[in-house]
Order: sequence, then structure tokens, then C-alpha cells
Amino acid sequence: MSARRFFSPIIPGVGETVQLAPDESRHALKVLRLQNGDRLQLLDGAGTLAEAELLPAEGRQARCRILTCKTLEPEIPRWHLYVAPPRGRNFEALLKVAVELGVFRVVPVICRFAVSRPEQAGDNWTAAMIAAAKQAVNPRLPEVLPPQEFSTALAAAPKRGFVGAPAGTGSVVGVECGPGRPDEVAVWIGPEGGFSADEMQALQEAGVQAVTIGRFVLRVETAVPALLAYLRAALELSGGMGHG
Repeated sequence: MSARRFFSPIIPGVGETVQLAPDESRHALKVLRLQNGDRLQLLDGAGTLAEAELLPAEGRQARCRILTCKTLEPEIPRWHLYVAPPRGRNFEALLKVAVELGVFRVVPVICRFAVSRPEQAGDNWTAAMIAAAKQAVNPRLPEVLPPQEFSTALAAAPKRGFVGAPAGTGSVVGVECGPGRPDEVAVWIGPEGGFSADEMQALQEAGVQAVTIGRFVLRVETAVPALLAYLRAALELSGGMGHG
């Protein structure tokens, strides 16, 4: 059985000990019933992954000793997701997908046909991303920026970019990866009604490539994993993937 994974915002050096947070301690001791000497994996959300050994508990507090520790550099290219937020808790599901697919930064975009506007990151968002990080063994959580107006987001976005576009709108099928390996890639996902004509024109004038992966209209929370996975595979096959 593989080691159980836990989130710890602070991971000390090899040989040192660390206490798990109350919710993680409860999961380790009460739910999983781990015992002294059991092996754990710890992730800190900032790129550090550690192997640890569970020590005798102090009351309800789980303690462990760090056995090995490494910090992974951000994946190259760094993926920036610019997305029109879907309604309600669907945005949390979207954040989980972002973690599982290695997104570096998430930018909620306020566009003409937007249906929702999350005001700020909350504990539920963080908890959702941590759960996804443990499942995916991804030690780095994406940065989630405050919502930005479309024009502001576009001005600051990486130059290499792709936008999901419905079939029959003049989009291209396939990906032109271009020469060399990009350090950063922007992926744009509009609301279910798509970006407005003016917004699509602005994206195309900025060099963002329109890509369609099917003939049906996708929900935002479906379009995000579909397009991200497609683009990651296309860039990897072209030799455009790597690590810093």
C-alpha cells in the first residue's frame, strides 16, 4: 500500500519532527487508525514533498519525523488558467481540476456574458485544492487571483495562449505549438455562451489561438479539463514540456 498523504503547511528538514493540523491529525488517528511507525507523505502546497514516519501521538495530535524531503520546481510551461467562473460550487470543482492538471495560476475573468463572480478565495476553495493535491500527489497549489476584468487580465496574460472556441465559429482544430518551449501558457475558457465577439477579436489580435475539440457546447467545468488535457498532450508530443 502506498503511503497516506497529508497536508502540512510547514515541512521541516530531514530528522526533524512536525505536528499535523487538527483535521489532518483526526484523519490519521481516528479515521485511518494509523499507528506508530507507519509511513506518510507530506505536501506543503508550495512544492515540497516529504516522506515521514508517524511517532507516538500526543493526545489527539499526530506527530511525525521527516525521513526524506525534496522541493520540486514549477513545471515548465507554467499554465495560467483564465476562466469565466461557473455558478456556485462548480468553481470549487474547477479548482480541483486545476490542481490535478498542474495549473500554476487561476484567474477568474469577468467578461460580458459572465454568470458568476466569486469575490474572494475562501476556506472551501483551499480545502478543495488541498484534497485534490493529496489525491494527485501534486505538492504545489495554484495561485488563485482575485477576479479581474477581461481587458485587465488580457493585458497581463502570457503571450502564448489558447482559447476554447465552439465549432463553427472560425476556430481551428489542432494546436500550432510554435518553435521552442514556452515558459508560460495562457488557457482561456469563456462562459457557456462563449466570449463576446469583441472579446474574441481582442484575444485573436493578442495572438491567442482559438481551438475547438468537439462539435458540442461544453459547460465551463467540462471545458476546463478537456482543453487543458488536450493542450498538455499536444505540447508534450511536440517536445514543448519540461521542468525548470
